[in-house]
Amino acid sequence: MKTKHTTGKWIHNECESGPDGCIFHDIRAQRKGFSITVATARGTNQEANAERIVACVNACEGINPEAVPEMLKALQNIENDSGTIPPAIWAMRNAAIAKATGQE
Repeated sequence: MKTKHTTGKWIHNECESGPDGCIFHDIRAQRKGFSITVATARGTNQEANAERIVACVNACEGINPEAVPEMLKALQNIENDSGTIPPAIWAMRNAAIAKATGQE
């Protein structure tokens, strides 16, 4: 990935100027009484959009986001025709695919 993003755990909160769905980062700064706005979600569904952005950033901490589609495709291509994959591992694979594709 060629660009850098704001590191640290991001949190979602309302903007001081109004409910614009601001996205903050660094929960430690928030506890000290200040915050750093790194993005703002506006318009229809702004709160849900802001929460989704924060969730994605936090979930991908330490993962190259460009690799995520390839990881999902790799999971989807794993076959268990012979039944040699333990049931608990196969269930984890299926649950991860369902969650990633919104089918859970």
